[in-house]
Amino acid sequence: MSSMSATAIGRWSFASVLLAVSATALGQECEPYTAAAFTADLDSLTPMFEAVDLEGAGTKLVDIQARLLCLDVVAPRADFARFARGKATIGFLQQDEDVALRWGRSAKFADVDGAWPSIIPPGHPVTSLPDDVGPPLWGGPTDKQFAGDRGDAYFANGILLPTPRLASEVHFLVQRFDRRERLVSAMWQDGAAFDDAMLVDGDKSFESPDWFDAANAEPVGLGEAESFSMVIDTGEGTETDPDIPEEPEIGPPVDDRPVEVRAREAYERAIGIADLNESQGRVKLTEFMGDFGDSGIPEIADAQRWLDRHPTDEPVLVPDPEQVVVDTPPAVVEVPDRPPRERTPRERTPRTGKRGNSGLRTVSYILGGSAVAMYGGAMGTRAAYNGNPSDGMYYATNGLTIGSTGAGAAAAGLFVTSFLVGGGDE
Repeated sequence: MSSMSATAIGRWSFASVLLAVSATALGQECEPYTAAAFTADLDSLTPMFEAVDLEGAGTKLVDIQARLLCLDVVAPRADFARFARGKATIGFLQQDEDVALRWGRSAKFADVDGAWPSIIPPGHPVTSLPDDVGPPLWGGPTDKQFAGDRGDAYFANGILLPTPRLASEVHFLVQRFDRRERLVSAMWQDGAAFDDAMLVDGDKSFESPDWFDAANAEPVGLGEAESFSMVIDTGEGTETDPDIPEEPEIGPPVDDRPVEVRAREAYERAIGIADLNESQGRVKLTEFMGDFGDSGIPEIADAQRWLDRHPTDEPVLVPDPEQVVVDTPPAVVEVPDRPPRERTPRERTPRTGKRGNSGLRTVSYILGGSAVAMYGGAMGTRAAYNGNPSDGMYYATNGLTIGSTGAGAAAAGLFVTSFLVGGGDE
């Protein structure tokens, strides 16, 4: 059997479920995230919280959390605390007090007096949750030191870490920088669960680098719980240490405060949520009435009046077990085959009227051909006259031209007349 103190809880965390770790390793692609961009993203959350847009604010905070792994400077403490308080606010309003506690402690570790989102009034239960629960335990491996070259430094939420030792049940952004202030790696870590890749055997403490303000070297705000011890069964020594009594099983802590105190605290928390989100507040106040309705405190009547003034607008539908709705595929409409439409053949109407006198047309064709021939002869004599001018050629050219014109006119006249006088076949 062996014992363990609070300094060893980095390996044996009994108070929390470890946060899923994502890290930027050396050599991994990482788009730089500047301090100015970090501040601008935080400013963009203000109108979302003012509009109680919890879904939009929660999505934006998840995006910021991922980008913080690529922050190219040591996390600015005040801005990091703003981010963590935003996460705590979302967790509390979603009725997850464990998330609210861890992020509330994360913010307090970086900046104890920072402001909360505008929807959180002074004295709201989420602002005092870390103090109400009390300080966390601290721990870390006693036989390990940080891995790194000369001048390297590690930071958690913007605060220098000389040794691998941190508080439990707190979310930390752990960053490693080299001596030239360049980001080497970053990871999200829950409590003192340090990754093996950042540790080596030894007990050396890392000093503050020249480029870092030593005033930011010490953590503030969280405090530290008293040390404790617990027995771990290693499977050895059971025969040589038979007289060592077994440690009693430790269950969850019991709240033994008077019921009036617990009821009043539960009411303040529920009405605080109701002031910000009516739907979630109705759920919390209903739970409060169920848990403490017989406690006799005056706030019971206040809670009932609030519920009476804010009835739910959503009717509760109780399904009839005899009427079960079954999803069915859409009905298929069958269209009967339609026979092809028969078309009635149209009878051709016989052409009426006369198509003209074929004899006159034939004469017009002959005169037309003669006109073309005479015109061709006129063109030939004209060419001969141009080559050897003479009176004979001149008169011949003119005669042929006049003859072709007359023949053409006669042919056209006969052609038209053939249709006017009729007498042809039907």
